[in-house]
Amino acid sequence: MTLARETDGLPSVGVLGADRRGRQQEREGHGRGDAEERAETRARGERSAMVVLYIAGVHPADVLTLDFSDALAVLRRDQLDALFLVGGAPVPAVAAEVVANDGLALVPVRLQPVSDEAPLAAHYLPASLAARTYPWQPEPVDTVAVWSSIVTSGTEGCEAIGVLARISIDHLAWLRANGHPK
Repeated sequence: MTLARETDGLPSVGVLGADRRGRQQEREGHGRGDAEERAETRARGERSAMVVLYIAGVHPADVLTLDFSDALAVLRRDQLDALFLVGGAPVPAVAAEVVANDGLALVPVRLQPVSDEAPLAAHYLPASLAARTYPWQPEPVDTVAVWSSIVTSGTEGCEAIGVLARISIDHLAWLRANGHPK
């Protein structure tokens, strides 16, 4: 999701490239767990944010990596153009820390990649945040959902992925009935 000041009048991230080239952006990977897990989650979030910016044609002059609370404080002071957050909605930190008086809005994310970027963009599915996902968000907002994938580097871990895939297939009915709706 992308947060920006309401006064910016940004129609969508898909057209940000034309209007905001060279401006400062922030990206934040949101996660929980131990320090190593949080670092890996943050790295994945940063990669996703940068890929979405790239596909949208946005080339910020500067990109900061800040904790959500710090990035929100800088955005509130109007020293940052946008904050990119990768996480499943509703993101607890956004729900807890952003209030209507902040004057912030979710910026729609609509990707219309050129043909060279289509394979990369295929990993980002059109999605929508329902109205009132956050108390200060009166209307639905277009966004993207990231495909989940399992990746290993080199040859180590390949057997474990096969085992995980087999367990998933063998228990697919249970996962559909009891797993996360997304």
